[in-house]
Amino acid sequence: KVIPLTFERSVNVSGSFTSNGKYFIYASNKERNNFDIYLRELNDIKTVRLTTHPARDFTPDISSDGKWCVFVSTRDDPEGDIFIMKLDKEKTIQSEQEAESKNISIVYDSTTGAVIPIRDSWPTFSPDGESIAFTSFRDGTESIYIMNKNGGNIQKITNGIQPRFSNDGSMLIFVRQSGDKSAIWTINLTTGNLNQITDGNSIELSPCFGKTNDDIYFMRIQNDTNADGRIDVNDYGVLIYRNVVTKEEYPLTLFEDPSATPRWVGYADGVIIYSTVEGEHINIA
Repeated sequence: KVIPLTFERSVNVSGSFTSNGKYFIYASNKERNNFDIYLRELNDIKTVRLTTHPARDFTPDISSDGKWCVFVSTRDDPEGDIFIMKLDKEKTIQSEQEAESKNISIVYDSTTGAVIPIRDSWPTFSPDGESIAFTSFRDGTESIYIMNKNGGNIQKITNGIQPRFSNDGSMLIFVRQSGDKSAIWTINLTTGNLNQITDGNSIELSPCFGKTNDDIYFMRIQNDTNADGRIDVNDYGVLIYRNVVTKEEYPLTLFEDPSATPRWVGYADGVIIYSTVEGEHINIA
């Protein structure tokens, strides 16, 4: 059953719930055509804009206990840095004031003190909320790093983009690109063992684990839906479920109903939050 979560004539993406299903957080350009982070109680229609900076704020994630929000902003670095915000949800919803946030991934030149433009993106909390995985160009290639939620102890994990933790925190699922194609991989954070999950014959993006480490969800683009003679990220995709062990897979959405960025959340024994494309607008279901 599909339940719409946003009904906007705008672009609404990167939705996520708190583990108790009470709060919903997402990014939208519905005001001033500028991306900001929004918070809403799911049993109410009242929505609060968490960020109001004129720079773009996007790809938010919320810790499982709902106490912290992490997101990307271009306010200090045009390439994008990782920011963290402590959430007092009830107070924020009542006051409608922007909560204070802190840049935790900015890099300065050791000699001049100037900001070094480095693209940091796709932050995601570990299940215990103490660590953040993200994608960064800080070593000259797109790689995945993990840091403490205060920005300390940054460690490179592997090459790739768009990381997500497993529910037990033992693994990351992510994307590796090869030419104009991409594939889904996993890495065991204890042993370092890498496993390529899909064959990489199409464009596969935005993976996440499901209820177990054997269940994964992702978006696949394999048709030239805009008829421009090539298959790329400008074409529409569908959501795919795959069992890592049996390799069984099937689509969750139709090619006629383009969808993207799935996110499994454990609320109510498991729901998938994703974005749906509706002409020039994108909403979340």
